[in-house]
Amino acid sequence: MKRFNLVKIFFRDMQLKYKLILSFLVLIIVPLVVQNVVTFGKISQVLEERIIFSASQVFAQTTDFVTYKINKIIDISEQIAVNESVKSMLEKPLTDYPLEEQYEDIDKMRGYLSSFRNVEDIYNVCLYVRDEVAHADVDGDIASFSSARNTQWYRQLPGADGNVFMVPPEYYQPRVGETNKQNVLSVVRRISGTDNYLDTIGYLRIDFLESKIKNILSNANSIDGSFTYIQNRDYRIVITTEDEMIEKYRISMSLMDSISKANDWTVTNLSGEKVYVRSQKIDRTDWTVITVIPAAYVFREIIEINNFMTVFLSVIAVIAVALSIFIAVNIAKRLHHLSQKMTMVTENVFEEYTDEKDSKDEIGELAESYNYMVGRISKMAKEQYQSGQELKTAELKALQAQINPHFLYNTLDMINWMSYEDKGAEIRKIIKALSTFYKLSLSKGNSVISIRDELYHVSLYMSIQNYRLQNAIDFTIECPEYLKDYSIPKITLQPIVENAILHGIQGRENKRGSISISVTEQDEYIYIYTHDDGVGIPADRLDAILDHESTKGFGLKNINTRMMLSFNYLSGISIESEVGVGTTVIVKILKKIQE
Repeated sequence: MKRFNLVKIFFRDMQLKYKLILSFLVLIIVPLVVQNVVTFGKISQVLEERIIFSASQVFAQTTDFVTYKINKIIDISEQIAVNESVKSMLEKPLTDYPLEEQYEDIDKMRGYLSSFRNVEDIYNVCLYVRDEVAHADVDGDIASFSSARNTQWYRQLPGADGNVFMVPPEYYQPRVGETNKQNVLSVVRRISGTDNYLDTIGYLRIDFLESKIKNILSNANSIDGSFTYIQNRDYRIVITTEDEMIEKYRISMSLMDSISKANDWTVTNLSGEKVYVRSQKIDRTDWTVITVIPAAYVFREIIEINNFMTVFLSVIAVIAVALSIFIAVNIAKRLHHLSQKMTMVTENVFEEYTDEKDSKDEIGELAESYNYMVGRISKMAKEQYQSGQELKTAELKALQAQINPHFLYNTLDMINWMSYEDKGAEIRKIIKALSTFYKLSLSKGNSVISIRDELYHVSLYMSIQNYRLQNAIDFTIECPEYLKDYSIPKITLQPIVENAILHGIQGRENKRGSISISVTEQDEYIYIYTHDDGVGIPADRLDAILDHESTKGFGLKNINTRMMLSFNYLSGISIESEVGVGTTVIVKILKKIQE
């Protein structure tokens, strides 16, 4: 409850502009974020289902087509294995099988086997015969049992399911003189005797290109980033569509057991990534087709849609927020402007509120009422001002009179002492500087002079003081030329510099130091900084110097009062000081060109 009250108080004290902006943000951003989250969740679910459904259909079509192609080759191998001519040649007794007849049968057999090479998917057909029968191992179509025994597939054949063994590419041995570097897969089977099935009378090997099967498997990769491969009963990779990804996403033996039992996609982790896996065994073989789809690629399309939605909603949100800020700032700006005008009334500044668009809304009506009130007050104030103008003029002259005698006394006292020391030349220079100084002080009766004359006036004062102090003070002035024509009440800087000497630099042990004056501008005001490196002013005395009720800092209070009377309530002086470092007096005056 206490926290709620703190939030309530914080919101209550917040500026109207920020209240409006916060309200707009809550009403716009929150619904957009909620909508984006809910919509993305629903779209993600629907798209995931559709993507996986599409992948399932493509996977089924691919495995069916691969099964069809391989079974077609197996069927051809069975057709050759049961052919009577083939069996007859393989079973003929060697005693009744002259060499001439063997060559004749081999020629016929080559013609028969070559007819299958015209089939689209078959690369080569090789028949293995007894070593005693005429053969040519180098030709690659009629070979001997001995050459078969030297192959890797021969040692694997007894453990094959049925009579067929699917040979991976690395088991293939190119024929002598073969220049084709393509990877080759094979179907190998033994040929059984006619009377005794257990007798092996020959072997048959049908080769087909790996690229043919790989092209079909590539169709299963319907999603970018997915890949498909075939492995045999020994978990040896037969074919893969992506060689680079197989090591990262290869299915382990233990995981393969559970995946093979599932009839749908299995979600699992491989190499720390979520993946979708599905497998299908190829009938009549020990080969299994496996497709792996990294989940990141499944959701990539979803993420792209979400990113588009996020960007779209962000643009809408930015536009909405910009409009809300524009509206809030516009409303708050008008109210703030009106509030400032009302505050100025308390400082006796009577300015009407002007609305560029002359709006007729509630703020416009309030401004109209305010203008009427200000007009009445201003009229009454002018009447009172006319009666009090003479009093104000007298007050200004009295303030100046309080400043001028103080400096004159100090200067004449210095000249008096110099006369005792017979310093005639120096006295003449001082008197000339003093006469020019007072000529500027009088200024033909003008109470306001140019900054140019005021800077010259204070430089004359410093030259006189340095005569007395034996050049103990380094004095510099920096002022842009274009600022020197603006107005300033005369005898403004001299009392400030005098205080810097008496209470700042004279307070140091060696009585030496520096005073600098710099002039800058900001907006419609001019700032004059007088800095000394004297002893500084303690913090407990600093606030009392400009206090009208205090008796301290009389000269600076006079200057501050004259600034406000000559310009406006925002003009005046401020003081910054640090003990042991120095003091800076800042004079702030409204920009007015000296006429």
